[in-house]
Amino acid sequence: MRNLYLRIYLYYSLRSTLTFLQGNQLGNISRRKEGEVESMKKIRPILFAILFVFVWTLSANALQIQTSATGSGDGTFTDNYSYLFTIDDGDNNDGIFSATLVNTSTDSSSGAYIDVLAFNIDAVLGTDYFIENVMPSWSFSAGSGGMQFNYVGVGNPPGKDNYRLAPSEFLTFDFRFVNTAATFDVWTATDSSAGTGIGGGEDVGQFAVSFQQLGPAGSDSDLLASNWNEPSAPVPEPATILLVGTGLLGIIGFGRKRLNKKA
Repeated sequence: MRNLYLRIYLYYSLRSTLTFLQGNQLGNISRRKEGEVESMKKIRPILFAILFVFVWTLSANALQIQTSATGSGDGTFTDNYSYLFTIDDGDNNDGIFSATLVNTSTDSSSGAYIDVLAFNIDAVLGTDYFIENVMPSWSFSAGSGGMQFNYVGVGNPPGKDNYRLAPSEFLTFDFRFVNTAATFDVWTATDSSAGTGIGGGEDVGQFAVSFQQLGPAGSDSDLLASNWNEPSAPVPEPATILLVGTGLLGIIGFGRKRLNKKA
C-alpha cells in the first residue's frame, strides 16, 4: 500500500506543477489566435498520460532481502560451494513475494548439488501463506523430528538429479500471504536455528541449504546457513525513467514548436 500512496502523491504533485506551467503558457498566448489554444489543449491528455506512466515507473522499486553463504570443505575436501537466496516484493503485488534460490557454486569436483532448503518464518504454511508457482518441482512442509527450522523444501522426488540444483541452476517460487500487508519482517525478525536434522552440518542461521555430492568421490555433504540482510531501499529503473522522461520532454517540445510556428 505504501507504494500506492507514493504514486498518488507524486502523480498529483507533478500534475499540479504541470497544470501551473501549462496555465502560464496558455496565459502567454491568450492574445494569439483561438486555434493555437486549441492545439495546446489537444496535447494535454497526452501529457498527463505520459506523466502518469512516468510517476508509476518512478515509484516502482526492487525492494528485496538476500542471504548467502559459501563453503570450502571440512578439511577432507576442498570444493567451493555457495548459494544466494533472494526474496523480493513480487512487482508490487500486495501479499506476494517472489523467491529465487541460486546454486552459485563455482568449483566442485563431483557435483555440489542442492537438495534441501530450510527457513524460519513467522507465519503458518497453508493458513497464513501459501507457496505457489514452484519451478522445478519441489515440495514444502513443516520441519519435523529434530529439525529446528520451521519449514523445509526438498526436490520432488527427493534425490533425483533433475530435481536437485546443480551449480548455476536455480529454484523459483512465490510466497502468497493471506494478509496482504505482510512485510519482510516475517523472515528477518525470526530466530536463527541450527541445521541439526538436515544433514551434513550444524551451521546456525535463519536460512539453510544442504549440499550433496561434495569431495573427489562425491560422498561428502555439508550444510550452510546464513541470516537475512536488511531490506534494500527502493530503486527506480533508470533506463525506463530516462526513456519515459525523454518522451515527455519531446512531446512538450513538439507542442511548443507547433504553437511557435502558428504564431
